[in-house]
Amino acid sequence: MFTNLNRHLIFFVLMLTCLACRVQVPLADSRQALPPLRDSAGAALPDSATPALPDSGAPALPGSDASALPDSGAPALPDSAAPALPDSAAPALPDSGLARASLLLPDSLATPDSALVDTTISENAITDPVDYTAEDSTINLLGAEKRVILYGNAKVTYQDMEITGDYINFDLDNKVAFSRGTYDTATHTVKGKPIFKQGSETFEMDSMYFNFSTKKAKIYAVITQQSDGFLHGEEIKRMPDNVIYVARGKFTACDAEHPHYYFALSKAKVIPDDKTIAGPAYFVLEDVPTPLFIPFFITPKTASRASGVIIPSYGEETNRGFYFREGGYYFVINDYVDVTVTGDIFTLGSWRASSRSAYLWKYHFSGGFNVNYAFNVVGEQGSPDYNPNTAFSLQWNHSQDPKFSPNKTFSASVNFTSSSYRRYNETSLNESLTNTTQSSISYSQVWPGTPFSMSLAATHSHNTRDSIITLGLPTLTFNMARITPFKRKERVGPVRWYENIGIPLSLNMQNTLSAKETEFGDMDNLLKRRMRNGARYNTSLSVPFTVAKFINLTPSISYNGRAYLSHISQTWVDTAGRAGYVRRDTVYGFSHDYDFSTSASASTRIFGMFTLGKWSPVQAVRHVISPSVSIGWRPDFSDPMWGIYHTVKVDSTGRTQRYSQHQNGIYGTAGSGKNASLSFGLGNTLEMKVRSKSDTSGTGSKKVKLLEALNFSASYNLLADSMQLSNIAFSGRTTLLGALGISFNGVLNPYALNSAGRQTKYWHYTRTGKPVRLTSFGFSFGYSFNRSEKVTNALPHPVVSDLDPMGEYDGMQVSYVDFTLPWSLSFSYAFSYSKPAFVPTMVQTLNFNGSFSLTPKWAFTFQSGYDLDRRKIAPTSVSLNRDLHCWMFSFSWVPIGSWKSWNFTINAKSSMLRDLKYDRRQSRFDQQPIE
Repeated sequence: MFTNLNRHLIFFVLMLTCLACRVQVPLADSRQALPPLRDSAGAALPDSATPALPDSGAPALPGSDASALPDSGAPALPDSAAPALPDSAAPALPDSGLARASLLLPDSLATPDSALVDTTISENAITDPVDYTAEDSTINLLGAEKRVILYGNAKVTYQDMEITGDYINFDLDNKVAFSRGTYDTATHTVKGKPIFKQGSETFEMDSMYFNFSTKKAKIYAVITQQSDGFLHGEEIKRMPDNVIYVARGKFTACDAEHPHYYFALSKAKVIPDDKTIAGPAYFVLEDVPTPLFIPFFITPKTASRASGVIIPSYGEETNRGFYFREGGYYFVINDYVDVTVTGDIFTLGSWRASSRSAYLWKYHFSGGFNVNYAFNVVGEQGSPDYNPNTAFSLQWNHSQDPKFSPNKTFSASVNFTSSSYRRYNETSLNESLTNTTQSSISYSQVWPGTPFSMSLAATHSHNTRDSIITLGLPTLTFNMARITPFKRKERVGPVRWYENIGIPLSLNMQNTLSAKETEFGDMDNLLKRRMRNGARYNTSLSVPFTVAKFINLTPSISYNGRAYLSHISQTWVDTAGRAGYVRRDTVYGFSHDYDFSTSASASTRIFGMFTLGKWSPVQAVRHVISPSVSIGWRPDFSDPMWGIYHTVKVDSTGRTQRYSQHQNGIYGTAGSGKNASLSFGLGNTLEMKVRSKSDTSGTGSKKVKLLEALNFSASYNLLADSMQLSNIAFSGRTTLLGALGISFNGVLNPYALNSAGRQTKYWHYTRTGKPVRLTSFGFSFGYSFNRSEKVTNALPHPVVSDLDPMGEYDGMQVSYVDFTLPWSLSFSYAFSYSKPAFVPTMVQTLNFNGSFSLTPKWAFTFQSGYDLDRRKIAPTSVSLNRDLHCWMFSFSWVPIGSWKSWNFTINAKSSMLRDLKYDRRQSRFDQQPIE
């Protein structure tokens, strides 16, 4: 590795050991054991020679000898003395250019003639090995000054400290190392500047002195990272306790060597893993001082989270007045839980309180809460538009680590928001476009080695258009997977038919409540009148087997039972002098009904192949048809023999009508009328084999799907007296050009309409000559274009286009602008057609979004849509972003609709300096009135 080092490595280690222990040995004996020194060319050096720096192989810097750095702030080595650190951290330098101690230490090599050994270890002794590497080196251990000089990618390691640089001069007597870069005459730059590392701290500098005994250092023109910022200093003293004193410093979040902005510091003190304290400072932007002055500041630096105040944002709204928003406090409860409490206050009387909490138990579970309560005052008291109201929202998410308990899982996704909160306090445009919010809290368990599993859930659904809330409290499902009780444990010979008999079992229980949002104030009435509950269990017995090797035949019989805690009773009531009426009463108590049916199904697959030739571009086309047919029978459960349906008089003439006591049950009731139906289905797939262009041999091929699915289904009631054939449903999907996904579905009706538009029992073909009529059809597709070539020297950066710390306000959400993607475009189209009678209705919508980079630093994004039938533009948003290295410029605009707003922001990227920004906006809440 080195030209001179290999021969003297063993001797140098022994010398370091002597320095550490102050072992006194005769100097003459040491010299006798020392092999001759040689320079980098291999020539022998005189024993007492101490090579001067310009001749040692280190490139000389212009304007001075090899030890001086141009404009680096480091003292010139030959012409002036290096400033001494307190307690001899940096020794004075003699004219020779080599370090010489100003505070001389006892010569550990000098011994009295008696050669007595002193076993006392010095307080400042080097107690651990000093390891070093370099491309070249010069070693002098015999002269008055004992040195090791390293050149080119040099590195010295001692304990947890590491010094790297292009030039390192190590004074063995004083245990002081000096490091600097070297001047490159070709590029006129200094290369290999020193880097000092200790623990998690790193310092980049022009030059430095380090005393291995006292562990003090003096550093010139240094850059080190502190928290989320960077500390620059013209001169730094580093003490043994790792405390750093900085003179003439800069503090910035810009990572450029010459920062675009900074706070100019007269002096500062850095306490590792604690804080940075700075004296008077003023803000400098692009080297221009500003009037922004602060007498001092403290920047905490901790390895863990810390509680602290959240500074609110401020502004004005037309509807609610001046405001302070999202001010509060962040609490660190412990290592697993934190809480953020914030609030908004408006001068016209509105306010909002919010509490957010996140929790994490590693390898167990994680989640968080977000609770908001708001009082909104819109308009002035006494005016027609005065509208005070309360609003609230609750979000909770919880997820369990799959490794924690594989057989038991608990999860939650709760989103409960009042309609008024969405109207006056919602901050997300995408959330506002969703009409229904849903929640679920579920627990599931599987019993290993058994066919049993269970799940328990509480559900919630809220339609914000009609304000109807539906709660499921709770929903229980218990399943037993299909078992084969007659299957032999040790089979001998072929499988017998009864061994395939399978029996599954399923049990479901529900308890639901549905009402408008305003009705939940009277819970007693809701629980009595609106609560619906019940249980359903079903099982079946099936025997699958194969007929003629190609047809899968499965006969089965199924049974369904239902249990309720209430049922309906209807009676005829005669009234004097008036027409009677049917009275319906709810009778509370356990009741039960059931039904059963039997069926047999058969299915197979038919393959058709059309071959075009091996060398044809299209080598073959394959069509797969999957027909299926089933027949089922169910008795008439409205017959009095089953006890499920009852008869009630419905008018004064004595006419009667049958009704089921469970016709409003949550799981329904047994069907009336006999049913013997024949159901059939037809599935199709179409694919072809084409020659692969990527195969240079010309023999390779690949499959291309022309039609992923085309399905038809219908049924025929064998016992009905008319209209036995049901509607024919069809659906299909395919993918074109590798990314254009197309799907469609529809319904065909085989019966004709009368003049009033009602369906008749006559075939549509006999009236019009057409086999069927199309009653509904849907069609949709979407495609994404993008160019994925990367733009160099550009990284995605977060763009915060508002004041909300959650990243959403006025519909302008926090987005990560990808400056590395030149452009992308996505669009989707949906078409819906419905014609139940004579008048058709059509709905067509087109949605699109995209982004493109005007330059490697400019990005433009947009999102919009268009309703082709109503000829209205969907909610639209556009944004323009500019990467300014350590700053970000963004402009967001919602030009139309109830979320009409704009926002202009120039902000520092650093989260530590989040309030260092210029912001102008027009909020959606500035519109009057709020839509």
